[in-house]
Amino acid sequence: MGRVPRAQEEVELLPALVVPHRGEARDLDRVRPGLLGDVVPFLEEGNKADEVGGVLDSNSHRSSAPGFGTAACKAHPAREGFPIADRGRTRAIRFGKGSYVADLNGRKVAFLAADMVEQVELTEPWKAVEDAGGSPELVSLEEGEIQAFNHYDKADTFTVDRKVEDVSIDDYDALVIPGGVGNPDTMRADENAVRFVREFFEAGKPMAVICHAPWMLVEADVVRGRKLTSYWSIKTDVKNAGGEWEDKEVVVDGNLVTSRNPDDLPAFNTELVELFAKAPVGAAAR
Repeated sequence: MGRVPRAQEEVELLPALVVPHRGEARDLDRVRPGLLGDVVPFLEEGNKADEVGGVLDSNSHRSSAPGFGTAACKAHPAREGFPIADRGRTRAIRFGKGSYVADLNGRKVAFLAADMVEQVELTEPWKAVEDAGGSPELVSLEEGEIQAFNHYDKADTFTVDRKVEDVSIDDYDALVIPGGVGNPDTMRADENAVRFVREFFEAGKPMAVICHAPWMLVEADVVRGRKLTSYWSIKTDVKNAGGEWEDKEVVVDGNLVTSRNPDDLPAFNTELVELFAKAPVGAAAR
Protein backbone atom coordinates (compact mmCIF):
# COMPACT_ATOMS: atom_id res chain seq x y z
CA MET A 1 0.00 0.00 0.00
CA GLY A 2 2.91 2.37 0.65
CA ARG A 3 2.71 5.41 2.82
CA VAL A 4 -0.70 6.87 3.58
CA PRO A 5 -0.88 10.34 1.97
CA ARG A 6 -1.32 13.02 4.59
CA ALA A 7 -0.37 16.57 5.47
CA GLN A 8 2.49 17.15 7.90
CA GLU A 9 1.13 16.37 11.35
CA GLU A 10 1.52 18.84 14.20
CA VAL A 11 2.41 17.25 17.51
CA GLU A 12 0.42 18.38 20.53
CA LEU A 13 3.01 19.91 22.84
CA LEU A 14 2.72 19.33 26.57
CA PRO A 15 5.22 19.73 29.44
CA ALA A 16 7.24 16.53 29.19
CA LEU A 17 10.61 15.13 28.21
CA VAL A 18 11.62 14.07 24.71
CA VAL A 19 14.86 13.08 23.02
CA PRO A 20 16.22 15.16 20.12
CA HIS A 21 19.45 14.59 18.28
CA ARG A 22 22.27 16.75 19.44
CA GLY A 23 22.44 19.73 17.10
CA GLU A 24 18.85 19.14 15.97
CA ALA A 25 17.04 20.20 19.10
CA ARG A 26 14.22 21.75 17.11
CA ASP A 27 13.09 18.30 16.00
CA LEU A 28 10.88 16.57 18.54
CA ASP A 29 11.79 12.92 19.07
CA ARG A 30 10.12 10.05 20.85
CA VAL A 31 11.98 7.93 23.37
CA ARG A 32 12.68 4.28 22.74
CA PRO A 33 14.06 1.93 25.41
CA GLY A 34 17.83 2.08 25.48
CA LEU A 35 18.13 5.27 23.46
CA LEU A 36 20.14 8.00 25.16
CA GLY A 37 19.87 11.64 24.30
CA ASP A 38 19.26 15.21 25.40
CA VAL A 39 16.52 16.23 27.77
CA VAL A 40 14.22 18.90 26.36
CA PRO A 41 10.92 20.46 27.39
CA PHE A 42 7.93 20.72 25.09
CA LEU A 43 7.08 24.27 24.10
CA GLU A 44 3.61 25.37 23.12
CA GLU A 45 4.52 26.54 19.66
CA GLY A 46 4.88 24.59 16.43
CA ASN A 47 7.18 21.61 16.85
CA LYS A 48 10.13 23.37 18.43
CA ALA A 49 12.12 22.31 21.46
CA ASP A 50 15.13 23.72 23.26
CA GLU A 51 17.91 21.72 24.89
CA VAL A 52 18.10 22.11 28.66
CA GLY A 53 21.20 20.05 29.28
CA GLY A 54 20.90 16.46 30.34
CA VAL A 55 20.59 12.94 29.03
CA LEU A 56 18.22 10.01 29.40
CA ASP A 57 19.08 6.49 30.39
CA SER A 58 17.09 3.26 30.36
CA ASN A 59 15.78 3.49 33.94
CA SER A 60 12.05 3.84 34.36
CA HIS A 61 10.54 7.31 34.27
CA ARG A 62 7.23 8.75 33.15
CA SER A 63 6.16 12.34 32.87
CA SER A 64 3.18 13.51 34.89
CA ALA A 65 1.95 15.50 31.90
CA PRO A 66 -1.34 14.19 30.50
CA GLY A 67 -0.95 12.17 27.34
CA PHE A 68 2.83 12.07 27.23
CA GLY A 69 5.48 9.91 28.85
CA THR A 70 9.16 9.30 28.37
CA ALA A 71 8.98 5.53 28.22
CA ALA A 72 11.77 3.72 30.06
CA CYS A 73 13.92 6.80 30.63
CA LYS A 74 15.30 8.88 33.47
CA ALA A 75 16.92 12.30 33.47
CA HIS A 76 20.58 12.68 34.49
CA PRO A 77 23.11 15.52 34.36
CA ALA A 78 24.55 16.28 30.95
CA ARG A 79 27.69 14.48 29.85
CA GLU A 80 30.12 16.18 27.51
CA GLY A 81 30.20 14.72 24.00
CA PHE A 82 27.68 11.98 24.65
CA PRO A 83 27.31 9.89 21.44
CA ILE A 84 23.75 9.60 20.14
CA ALA A 85 23.94 10.68 16.49
CA ASP A 86 24.32 7.10 15.24
CA ARG A 87 21.21 5.84 17.01
CA GLY A 88 18.76 6.80 14.23
CA ARG A 89 16.10 9.48 14.06
CA THR A 90 12.89 9.14 16.01
CA ARG A 91 9.80 11.33 16.30
CA ALA A 92 7.05 12.30 18.68
CA ILE A 93 3.69 10.93 17.56
CA ARG A 94 0.16 12.06 18.12
CA PHE A 95 -3.05 10.05 18.02
CA GLY A 96 -5.56 12.86 18.61
CA LYS A 97 -6.40 12.30 22.27
CA GLY A 98 -3.01 12.32 23.93
CA SER A 99 0.04 10.55 22.59
CA TYR A 100 2.02 7.38 23.16
CA VAL A 101 5.75 6.95 23.12
CA ALA A 102 6.90 3.58 21.73
CA ASP A 103 9.16 1.98 19.17
CA LEU A 104 8.25 -0.41 16.36
CA ASN A 105 11.56 -0.15 14.50
CA GLY A 106 12.35 -3.45 12.81
CA ARG A 107 8.79 -4.78 13.12
CA LYS A 108 6.74 -5.73 10.08
CA VAL A 109 2.97 -5.41 10.45
CA ALA A 110 0.33 -6.99 8.21
CA PHE A 111 -2.92 -5.12 7.60
CA LEU A 112 -5.49 -7.69 6.46
CA ALA A 113 -8.31 -6.00 4.53
CA ALA A 114 -10.54 -6.29 1.46
CA ASP A 115 -13.13 -4.19 -0.39
CA MET A 116 -15.47 -2.15 1.81
CA VAL A 117 -12.91 -1.72 4.57
CA GLU A 118 -13.72 1.27 6.78
CA GLN A 119 -11.11 3.73 5.55
CA VAL A 120 -10.24 5.45 8.82
CA GLU A 121 -9.81 2.08 10.52
CA LEU A 122 -7.19 1.25 7.90
CA THR A 123 -5.38 4.58 7.56
CA GLU A 124 -5.20 5.72 11.20
CA PRO A 125 -3.65 2.52 12.62
CA TRP A 126 -1.40 2.42 9.53
CA LYS A 127 -0.11 5.91 10.35
CA ALA A 128 0.35 4.95 14.00
CA VAL A 129 2.49 1.97 12.99
CA GLU A 130 4.53 4.03 10.50
CA ASP A 131 5.07 6.89 12.91
CA ALA A 132 6.29 4.46 15.56
CA GLY A 133 8.88 3.15 13.10
CA GLY A 134 7.10 -0.03 11.95
CA SER A 135 6.77 -1.33 8.40
CA PRO A 136 3.12 -1.95 7.44
CA GLU A 137 1.97 -3.99 4.43
CA LEU A 138 -1.50 -4.36 2.99
CA VAL A 139 -2.49 -8.01 2.63
CA SER A 140 -5.71 -8.84 0.78
CA LEU A 141 -7.56 -11.57 -1.09
CA GLU A 142 -6.48 -10.49 -4.58
CA GLU A 143 -3.80 -8.40 -6.23
CA GLY A 144 -4.54 -4.85 -7.38
CA GLU A 145 -6.46 -2.39 -5.24
CA ILE A 146 -9.13 -2.49 -2.58
CA GLN A 147 -12.01 -0.03 -2.35
CA ALA A 148 -12.34 1.65 1.04
CA PHE A 149 -15.56 3.18 2.35
CA ASN A 150 -16.57 5.94 4.72
CA HIS A 151 -19.51 4.09 6.25
CA TYR A 152 -21.77 3.59 3.19
CA ASP A 153 -19.95 5.93 0.80
CA LYS A 154 -17.03 5.02 -1.44
CA ALA A 155 -13.76 6.59 -0.35
CA ASP A 156 -10.22 5.97 -1.62
CA THR A 157 -8.59 2.92 -3.15
CA PHE A 158 -5.41 1.34 -1.77
CA THR A 159 -2.83 -0.81 -3.50
CA VAL A 160 -2.42 -4.35 -2.21
CA ASP A 161 1.13 -5.35 -1.29
CA ARG A 162 0.63 -9.12 -1.07
CA LYS A 163 -2.08 -11.75 -1.49
CA VAL A 164 -3.02 -13.58 1.68
CA GLU A 165 -2.56 -16.98 0.02
CA ASP A 166 1.08 -16.07 -0.63
CA VAL A 167 2.00 -15.00 2.91
CA SER A 168 2.95 -16.82 6.09
CA ILE A 169 2.68 -15.75 9.70
CA ASP A 170 6.49 -15.89 9.73
CA ASP A 171 6.49 -12.91 7.36
CA TYR A 172 5.07 -10.57 10.00
CA ASP A 173 5.58 -9.59 13.63
CA ALA A 174 2.03 -8.28 14.20
CA LEU A 175 -1.39 -8.12 12.54
CA VAL A 176 -4.10 -5.44 12.25
CA ILE A 177 -7.60 -6.23 10.96
CA PRO A 178 -9.67 -3.09 10.24
CA GLY A 179 -13.45 -3.20 10.19
CA GLY A 180 -16.28 -2.10 7.96
CA VAL A 181 -19.25 -4.43 7.52
CA GLY A 182 -18.45 -5.82 4.07
CA ASN A 183 -14.70 -6.16 4.63
CA PRO A 184 -14.62 -8.94 7.27
CA ASP A 185 -17.84 -10.46 5.95
CA THR A 186 -16.04 -11.10 2.65
CA MET A 187 -12.79 -12.25 4.22
CA ARG A 188 -14.37 -14.74 6.61
CA ALA A 189 -15.54 -16.72 3.55
CA ASP A 190 -11.94 -17.01 2.30
CA GLU A 191 -10.14 -20.05 3.71
CA ASN A 192 -6.68 -18.51 3.23
CA ALA A 193 -7.61 -15.39 5.19
CA VAL A 194 -9.18 -17.41 7.99
CA ARG A 195 -6.16 -19.73 8.12
CA PHE A 196 -3.81 -16.75 8.34
CA VAL A 197 -5.76 -15.27 11.26
CA ARG A 198 -6.04 -18.59 13.10
CA GLU A 199 -2.34 -19.39 12.75
CA PHE A 200 -1.35 -15.87 13.77
CA PHE A 201 -3.50 -16.08 16.88
CA GLU A 202 -2.41 -19.57 17.86
CA ALA A 203 1.24 -18.58 17.51
CA GLY A 204 0.65 -15.93 20.18
CA LYS A 205 1.67 -13.08 17.92
CA PRO A 206 0.12 -9.65 18.69
CA MET A 207 -3.10 -8.72 16.88
CA ALA A 208 -5.29 -5.60 16.82
CA VAL A 209 -8.88 -6.01 15.61
CA ILE A 210 -11.58 -3.34 15.45
CA CYS A 211 -15.28 -2.85 14.76
CA HIS A 212 -16.80 -5.72 12.68
CA ALA A 213 -13.40 -7.38 12.19
CA PRO A 214 -13.81 -9.72 15.22
CA TRP A 215 -16.00 -11.72 12.81
CA MET A 216 -12.64 -13.02 11.55
CA LEU A 217 -11.76 -14.21 15.06
CA VAL A 218 -15.14 -15.90 15.37
CA GLU A 219 -14.69 -17.66 12.02
CA ALA A 220 -11.18 -18.73 13.01
CA ASP A 221 -12.62 -20.15 16.27
CA VAL A 222 -10.13 -18.39 18.53
CA VAL A 223 -12.33 -16.26 20.82
CA ARG A 224 -13.44 -18.91 23.31
CA GLY A 225 -12.53 -17.78 26.81
CA ARG A 226 -11.01 -14.51 25.60
CA LYS A 227 -12.06 -11.00 26.61
CA LEU A 228 -12.75 -8.68 23.69
CA THR A 229 -15.03 -6.02 22.29
CA SER A 230 -16.45 -5.25 18.84
CA TYR A 231 -19.12 -3.25 17.10
CA TRP A 232 -22.24 -3.77 19.21
CA SER A 233 -24.22 -5.51 16.45
CA ILE A 234 -21.92 -8.56 16.40
CA LYS A 235 -21.62 -9.04 20.17
CA THR A 236 -24.06 -11.97 20.01
CA ASP A 237 -21.80 -13.68 17.45
CA VAL A 238 -18.83 -13.14 19.76
CA LYS A 239 -20.69 -14.50 22.77
CA ASN A 240 -22.01 -17.50 20.85
CA ALA A 241 -18.43 -18.32 19.89
CA GLY A 242 -17.44 -18.35 23.56
CA GLY A 243 -15.94 -14.88 23.83
CA GLU A 244 -16.39 -12.63 26.86
CA TRP A 245 -17.73 -9.47 25.21
CA GLU A 246 -17.15 -6.13 26.97
CA ASP A 247 -18.54 -2.69 26.12
CA LYS A 248 -15.29 -0.73 26.39
CA GLU A 249 -13.39 1.53 23.99
CA VAL A 250 -10.46 -0.86 24.06
CA VAL A 251 -9.89 -4.31 25.55
CA VAL A 252 -6.47 -5.90 25.86
CA ASP A 253 -6.32 -9.64 26.57
CA GLY A 254 -2.90 -11.20 26.13
CA ASN A 255 -1.85 -10.91 22.51
CA LEU A 256 -5.16 -9.33 21.44
CA VAL A 257 -6.30 -5.69 21.29
CA THR A 258 -9.91 -4.96 20.26
CA SER A 259 -12.06 -1.83 19.94
CA ARG A 260 -15.67 -1.06 18.99
CA ASN A 261 -15.70 1.62 16.28
CA PRO A 262 -13.82 4.58 14.76
CA ASP A 263 -14.47 6.73 17.83
CA ASP A 264 -12.23 4.37 19.77
CA LEU A 265 -9.24 4.74 17.41
CA PRO A 266 -7.10 6.93 19.70
CA ALA A 267 -7.20 4.30 22.47
CA PHE A 268 -6.93 1.46 19.93
CA ASN A 269 -3.83 2.95 18.31
CA THR A 270 -2.15 3.60 21.64
CA GLU A 271 -2.68 0.04 22.84
CA LEU A 272 -1.71 -1.64 19.58
CA VAL A 273 1.56 0.29 19.37
CA GLU A 274 2.34 -0.61 22.98
CA LEU A 275 1.53 -4.29 22.42
CA PHE A 276 3.37 -4.52 19.11
CA ALA A 277 6.46 -2.90 20.66
CA LYS A 278 6.74 -5.89 23.02
CA ALA A 279 6.82 -8.38 20.15
CA PRO A 280 10.12 -9.99 19.19
CA VAL A 281 11.67 -8.47 16.08
CA GLY A 282 12.30 -10.88 13.26
CA ALA A 283 10.03 -10.72 10.23
CA ALA A 284 11.45 -7.49 8.78
CA ALA A 285 14.88 -9.10 8.58
CA ARG A 286 13.66 -11.88 6.27
